[in-house]
Amino acid sequence: MKKTIFLITILSLVSSFTLASANSNTSLKDYLDKKDIENATTQIYLLNRCSAIYAYASGIILKTDALSSKSFIEISNSLLFKSIELMVIDEEKKIRRSSKKS
Repeated sequence: MKKTIFLITILSLVSSFTLASANSNTSLKDYLDKKDIENATTQIYLLNRCSAIYAYASGIILKTDALSSKSFIEISNSLLFKSIELMVIDEEKKIRRSSKKS
């Protein structure tokens, strides 16, 4: 229970920072029009944005619907974990490419 509350707090802080600077973020439609969805960097960005939205929604409904809030935070954590996995895979590919070029 303490772990869940801790994660909610951390993700709420991260998402509030992310959403507070929402004016600097372009809409997802505009972003996808300019970027290749097959690119790992694009996918990482989308996973992070979606994770922040779920964390924010979790924080909003925490007092009224704790069960849904917990589900939202689990989805947020899952998206964030996938983002980190993809970052590791992408960095590994970059390291391999650099090694081959060297």
